[in-house]
Amino acid sequence: SPHPVRGAATSPGKEVATMEHGSVTDSTASSFSIMEEDHTLANSVRFVLNQDPRVAFCGYSIPHPADNKVNISSDYRYYQTETQQRMF
Repeated sequence: SPHPVRGAATSPGKEVATMEHGSVTDSTASSFSIMEEDHTLANSVRFVLNQDPRVAFCGYSIPHPADNKVNISSDYRYYQTETQQRMF
């Protein structure tokens, strides 16, 4: 199940961002789901992260137009826990 990101809630019990399970086991990749957002934020995050030389890839998807949910995935050139924490 997804893991809530610390400090990312608008009201008790409602997470705005979650770290997806697969990214917990791979130290060179991260996947986040951000609720109540769209292309505006996602494309900005993608652009900024791709400017960082430590990031090998960053992209996003919106699973369905009716859902206000953005999935952001990134891969790092090497193990970068500190970089991941700064980005998100």
